[in-house]
Amino acid sequence: MQQTFGPTPPRLYYRVRPLGYTIGSDSQYYNLIQIDYLTAWNRDDGLITGAGCTAAYGIFFGLAGVATSYVLNGQEDHILDNERTAHLLASRTTTPGVYSTNVYDWHGIAAYTAAHEGTNDDSSMIISFAGVGDALPYSPKLTISLSKSKHASYGFNPDGMTLVPAWVRAAAAYAIQFITDPYYYLIAVAAYETTCYVCITEKFDDPGYAQLPSFFVNIGEPNMLINGSHWIADTGQYSYYPKLNGYILWPLL
Repeated sequence: MQQTFGPTPPRLYYRVRPLGYTIGSDSQYYNLIQIDYLTAWNRDDGLITGAGCTAAYGIFFGLAGVATSYVLNGQEDHILDNERTAHLLASRTTTPGVYSTNVYDWHGIAAYTAAHEGTNDDSSMIISFAGVGDALPYSPKLTISLSKSKHASYGFNPDGMTLVPAWVRAAAAYAIQFITDPYYYLIAVAAYETTCYVCITEKFDDPGYAQLPSFFVNIGEPNMLINGSHWIADTGQYSYYPKLNGYILWPLL
């Protein structure tokens, strides 16, 4: 890391990726593109937890039969935190594969909010706005909330949202129902609630909306870099390279 900048004003990096074409519900051809907006942070500060979390973890993960490290994979503090959102846009065309350069021809139909991408607590989501051809022209304005210290992105306020995978919570709840000792039962329930809904959760303090970024940089592609975006070629842990080379499984809209 050679240089860092403050969080305001926001500095925004993006890339545009052609995705081919499809036939909409109106039987017309539509070209598709994906725009990735990158929020590159110099570090991830890890989960914000209380003093009782370590004790609760021991009981909860014992009940679930899962190693603590499994759920906390990627949740520890670390250098670099490369986050993004991706947006799927469509443009009506008579020539599939020939992309319009007129920005007003393109309309948003879905968004992907990346949250802890590639970890066991992956909470990334796809938000669908409209089917291709159903409601175009349609250009939604999506407010993105970034969780406190972790910078995961959501299309809503994520404060208090648990990051414990549903199957882990189910395994612990299943074990709790067989506890016959009332004292231990209460301890187990408290450990469950503390772990899932106090400790391993997203935190969000709403400071108001950031100003519209005035600094936009097209980074090109991971293997064809432009505008000095060589940092995208980094293949180390927590890097953008594998994310930008992969594909989002957009639903059939």
